[in-house]
Amino acid sequence: MAHQKHTTNALFLAKEPKGETDLIFTLYSENFGKIKVLGKGIRKMSSKLRSSAQIFYLSEIKFIEGKAGRILTDVSVLNKPEAIFQSPDKLLKAIDITQKIDQIFIYEQQDSEAWNLLLDFFNSLNKA
Repeated sequence: MAHQKHTTNALFLAKEPKGETDLIFTLYSENFGKIKVLGKGIRKMSSKLRSSAQIFYLSEIKFIEGKAGRILTDVSVLNKPEAIFQSPDKLLKAIDITQKIDQIFIYEQQDSEAWNLLLDFFNSLNKA
């Protein structure tokens, strides 16, 4: 069976280490809702995805889906939330909302309204 390739816009919500060099990302995506993807070798200094796969970044992501799950293949950053990282108050709000999203939303339930609310929240929070 061939791997399915997907492209979607997504917001990086969380990451957790897996093994020596991998990370598992929790994302909220425009087309799939909340999903997990594996960043293989992304903790290596030489990883091409290392600098663009960051928490709170809004990005266009590409991944393949196969028997082993979803594997991140490309990330193009659409919005780096600079103002959020420069303000402890904004950072705490961003962390709080991403934790709530992770608790409330179930996996793979696409919801355009939730996607738009999430984008609006991060856009307003990122305003300097």
